Amino acid sequence: MLARTYLIASLAVSAVIAMLPLKASAEAAAAAYPAKPIRLVFPWTSGGSLSDLTRSLADGLSQRLGQPVVVDYKPGASSTIAAGLVARAAPDGYTLLIGGNPTYAINQFTHRHLPYDPAVDLAPIALVASAPFFVMTGPSLPVSNFNELLAYARSHPGKLSYGTPGIGSVPHLSVVRFAEQAGLDLVHVPYNGQSQFMTDLMGGHIDLVFSAAGFQYIQSGKVNGLAVTSTQRVASVPSIPTVAEAGVKGFDAEVWWGIAAPRGTPPAIVDKLNVAINTIIGDPAFKKRFDEAGYRFEPGTPAQFATRIQGEIPVWRNVVARANLTGGE
Repeated sequence: MLARTYLIASLAVSAVIAMLPLKASAEAAAAAYPAKPIRLVFPWTSGGSLSDLTRSLADGLSQRLGQPVVVDYKPGASSTIAAGLVARAAPDGYTLLIGGNPTYAINQFTHRHLPYDPAVDLAPIALVASAPFFVMTGPSLPVSNFNELLAYARSHPGKLSYGTPGIGSVPHLSVVRFAEQAGLDLVHVPYNGQSQFMTDLMGGHIDLVFSAAGFQYIQSGKVNGLAVTSTQRVASVPSIPTVAEAGVKGFDAEVWWGIAAPRGTPPAIVDKLNVAINTIIGDPAFKKRFDEAGYRFEPGTPAQFATRIQGEIPVWRNVVARANLTGGE
């Protein structure tokens, strides 16, 4: 018995000793990180406030980490191309992804052949920002506030159309939720991008949109901003009520973006990136640059970001199922 106990103890000690060089190597790599430029993959086309935010974040990371952080645009397929690329990259902290709700919590339900598994292939680092949608109508629709929109839509079932960046996008699924809660029958018109549906909204070809980038259009007077989908009003346009305030109690929808790395990236590198990102997005000067877009910055830990993702998965799974979108390409 004593010999057996001694053998087990010896094996345990040997295992610990064998792991020490690996731990030391990982710690050394993290301490030296980064030793070369970092690639931040952006899943959409350049241009717009999110692209500006990402470039500003990359600039801030370059300054804090001492190595260039290069934004690499890889648009297409609702961010699945970019996410698949990052998922297959070496887990060394030199290839990062900025993704949104679809990347981490929705695509797995709307795409049959997803080139990555967000829960298995990606390691959350930090939530960067979130933003509500502006509920906007065009000048041809005879409504001037949110309650009038609800009344008009209810008296014209199946007549009002809404534009989105595409089937299964966050705006699309958010309007599906909104219509269900408000008891509306709306017609979906999918587009390939925001600029197209905003042009059609201003031209009177569609009636309604949910857009996170609505401030500039509302400010120009070319569209009517009737409500915001967050639980609180947007500071840049405090006169616009929330959807919940204006008549659809409990409704809340927003789009958010966060940074992830390939699964297996050393925790010390993940933590180092998390601290750098939180420092940047917590800077008042940085936040002020994006106030008008309605962005809310929420510094937090990798675990908190992972919890945010996990909390949204059942919500979007149910919406996708009700919208009959499960199992797309």
